[in-house]
Amino acid sequence: MDELDVVLPVLDLVEKNPVARDAVRRLVSTRAGARLPFIHRALLGMRAFDLHDVDAERGEIGFGGVREVIFGAGWLKLFHKEIAAAIGDDAKDALLYRIATQGTTWEIQEVLKDMRWIPSALRDAIAERRLMESVRSDARLGRLFRHITREVSRLIITEGGWGNVVEYAFERDPIRVVMTETMEAKMLGAATKPTCVITAGGTAGYLIGLTGDRYDAREVRCVSVSGGSTCEFEVTRSA
Repeated sequence: MDELDVVLPVLDLVEKNPVARDAVRRLVSTRAGARLPFIHRALLGMRAFDLHDVDAERGEIGFGGVREVIFGAGWLKLFHKEIAAAIGDDAKDALLYRIATQGTTWEIQEVLKDMRWIPSALRDAIAERRLMESVRSDARLGRLFRHITREVSRLIITEGGWGNVVEYAFERDPIRVVMTETMEAKMLGAATKPTCVITAGGTAGYLIGLTGDRYDAREVRCVSVSGGSTCEFEVTRSA
């Protein structure tokens, strides 16, 4: 019996059964649960702020080995408005996308330094830069990666205030990511072109950091343009 024989049935149960999910969350919140590895506590439903490391003496907060700074959602609107005023709207979009891509890539690379986020079953695939090939070709690794992506999205995107990832179709080419309640679109309101350039850059950076390959993300449906409730992104591996 290997790690996946134990982990996958538990994760499947937690995903499908709200009662089991709440019970497991209470368990991992106890002192005994605190001894579990970081990634196991994250996958089993711990809340983001319960997993943060706070160093009050140094004035620092960290999450999974990454130092963070928390700011209000209104900053998103200011980033778009003030940078556009300084360099023009199209240049603003390109700059914000590039910053978000590089920033998220850095975050993932910081996480990978001690592998706190990564189950042992995926570590070789990441180290050997064959992650996407592995999770697409191996059904069990694909199940595990789907669980990881769901929980990372919950912890970073949903509980970080960016919105809700309701679909992450990594088996498709291009990869499709669908979000609801996207904060960037909420803050910017109605527009004539997609507004979620920071979100798109972060989506690309996540895969760049994990795989070491180049990915580009493009928003193909945006609440700011078409209304409705979802923003959709296509993520393509580039040469």
